Amino acid sequence: MSLWLQSLEWCLAEAKSPKDRAKCFYEHFRMPVGRALLERGELGELLEEYHKTLAMVVDEINILDGEDAMLPPYSPLCTFCKHQLGFRHCKAFDKIPADIWRGENKHTKPIKGQSNQIVFEKNK
Repeated sequence: MSLWLQSLEWCLAEAKSPKDRAKCFYEHFRMPVGRALLERGELGELLEEYHKTLAMVVDEINILDGEDAMLPPYSPLCTFCKHQLGFRHCKAFDKIPADIWRGENKHTKPIKGQSNQIVFEKNK
């Protein structure tokens, strides 16, 4: 993890804008080491910083079509749900809402407009 973390820290230090910082996070979370750490839930503070960075740049990014490109490749919530089928896809939604994917909504009860009663259930 130390080389991966050093690389991320270097990238963040060299970033000239919040958009550059968001790109650093995204690229590092897509690396095998980053994905493994996400899956094990070992990036809590870094993931929170990533989401704060994204919130800063969301106005600069056209998220109507490109929202997926700025979301983390793994969800801190959905990754551990037995209903997840793939990136932003599960038995509850054709496209998992971004707030659920980012872990901001724990999806413990169906949300408004959801066409079924499926909610988060931890993998066994």
